[in-house]
Amino acid sequence: MIGDTITLPDNHTATGVLPDSTSDTVVLAKVNQDGFGSEYRYRGAAYDYRLLVRNSIEAPRKDGTVLNRHNIEVQATLRATADGSVPKDVPYYASMTIRAPSSGDSSVLLAVAGALGKLLSVNDDVLEKLDNFES
Repeated sequence: MIGDTITLPDNHTATGVLPDSTSDTVVLAKVNQDGFGSEYRYRGAAYDYRLLVRNSIEAPRKDGTVLNRHNIEVQATLRATADGSVPKDVPYYASMTIRAPSSGDSSVLLAVAGALGKLLSVNDDVLEKLDNFES
């Protein structure tokens, strides 16, 4: 189990994108958990966060390998404002799927997933290029 809360970095403070960003982190509380995953939420004055974690086991491949599958999705929704500057709710999503053999070495999985996470977290240029449909 991950825990009853998850703390995410809140990059809106640095960019000044959202008016109620007063901290560099946001704490999401667990609102649901079942046997395969969890849901966490945060509701701010101008935006909401939702984080979903799902775990599953894929059907065996032709070679008999069974893969564990882990999905994590973060949604940030900028809520509509009374003054109309944001006329309707605007959702933004980021997700990651991690797949690894159930009998695999977890240190390799951590290294691969960590490398991707680090690439996206320290290299704004990559995200900007993706947003411009570059590859």
